[in-house]
Amino acid sequence: MKIVFENSDDKQMFIDARIINERQAFLVNGAGVNISYFHPFVEKTSNLDLTVVLVARLLKDKGIREYIEAGKIIKEHGVEITLKLVGSIDNDNSSTMQEDDIVEAHNLGYIQYLGHRSDIANIYRQSQIACLPSYREGLPKSLIEAMACGLPIITTDVYMVAVK
Repeated sequence: MKIVFENSDDKQMFIDARIINERQAFLVNGAGVNISYFHPFVEKTSNLDLTVVLVARLLKDKGIREYIEAGKIIKEHGVEITLKLVGSIDNDNSSTMQEDDIVEAHNLGYIQYLGHRSDIANIYRQSQIACLPSYREGLPKSLIEAMACGLPIITTDVYMVAVK
């Protein structure tokens, strides 16, 4: 049996837990993206407000609660920043967010919840920054797509969090 990992932390966790041995584990350097679809845009859609977007499955592990809390703080301080949230509830995952919490944050104006979307490159075209405050990631596809579109990213240094 061969096991493929996209990040070394997960690979090492499986080896340390003796779920697999080192000879079974292989590390790949990410899944890659289609650069004919995800590419820098010559003409960005101009927004009066700064727009930040988070594209992910709506899991607590992806930092969705923290993103919503940031939206609450931004709104309370009257700062002109729009936080868009793109993704779906994953009912098969124990870390899933509750849809009621997402809808409530949208209704309170903390985030703009766009739900599941298939036009992600267009979403990035309408944004200035991509964000993923995840607790644990290798090299997330959503951030690779955002960087391929020329967006700066805000994310977490998972390695430093795990070490501390």
